[in-house]
Amino acid sequence: MDEKLSLNNNAANVNRTPWWKDIKSVTIAVLVVVALVLVIVIATLPDGDDDEPKAAKAKLRVKVVSVDWVKSLVDWKYADGERPDDYPYPRTHEAIIYETARGNSSYLAGHIPHSVHSDADDYEVGYPTNFLKDNAGLEMAARRNGLCNNPCTVVIYADNPVYASRLWYILSYMGVKDVRVMNGTFSAWAEKVYPVSMNVLTLNETRFKANFVKEARMNAEDVQKVYSTNEVQMVDVRSTEEYEGTSSGSPNLVEKGRIPYALWGTQANKGSYTDNNSMLHPPSTILGYWRAGNINVNSTAPPYFYCASGYRASLALLYASLMDVPASVYPDGWWDWSTTWVHNATYDEPPTPGWEQLPSGRDIYP
Repeated sequence: MDEKLSLNNNAANVNRTPWWKDIKSVTIAVLVVVALVLVIVIATLPDGDDDEPKAAKAKLRVKVVSVDWVKSLVDWKYADGERPDDYPYPRTHEAIIYETARGNSSYLAGHIPHSVHSDADDYEVGYPTNFLKDNAGLEMAARRNGLCNNPCTVVIYADNPVYASRLWYILSYMGVKDVRVMNGTFSAWAEKVYPVSMNVLTLNETRFKANFVKEARMNAEDVQKVYSTNEVQMVDVRSTEEYEGTSSGSPNLVEKGRIPYALWGTQANKGSYTDNNSMLHPPSTILGYWRAGNINVNSTAPPYFYCASGYRASLALLYASLMDVPASVYPDGWWDWSTTWVHNATYDEPPTPGWEQLPSGRDIYP
């Protein structure tokens, strides 16, 4: 019995082919090793190439509403009116109507009932520039203006559409999800013989907490990394004279020129991006301007809009949002790119006593 068992085992050992000589086994082993190597390589790849910065881009929401819609909102909230279209909220839903400008003279002259004034100065650092405050300063300004937390609806109107767009941009950048811009000025409201209020209203300070959309706000360092690459389309929406470098655009600014490689998107102001009554043009009109300036909204390179200090660029961004085009804004714009502002209390030279304007050292064209 033992002898037969021994013979059978030896026979088995003689007929068994070593695994490394079996083609199928070798193939499987090689594939397993290759798969493991690929897993290790992929896991150790960096998220991106630090030498090739990728352009940030954002999609901010905007709804442009009519004067009649705003009237319906006021009636729904404060009277016994019917619910406005595209407004699925109860009467108790928090909603704010902001009139915005630099200074409150237009508000004091008469305003939409139940609206409050939001001053453009509240969100800026002040003389000699219109630069936006840092994030902490913006959040504090919003609180002092009584801004409510999401879910909340904000409606903005202004005598100048770039002011309405600027506030829309600021609130959207801070993460307010339902910001609507009234198409038209207070004059359009008054022309319909809708009620006009002289009551000066203010809102209590709130505990608003911002959720910043960081991709929507570029600074000089961000732009410096990408302006000369094919990752962005720098779009200048200042006047022709500013773009061509024959005017700084302001008696208070020395430096002239533009950011190199910037395309011209037509000046974003009344009469070009709006009609003479400050009614917004159809997006197709603005798209025509951009195409004429070789701006491709279908490109993977997002538009980076800039102007002197962010107002006109905000109006351009509003149109990009209406077209569902990812984009961003360099809000401090030409005033920041071209100039280093040095505070000097003993400096009394025009155009900005107390502040010296030194060349920034960044590239300028022409």
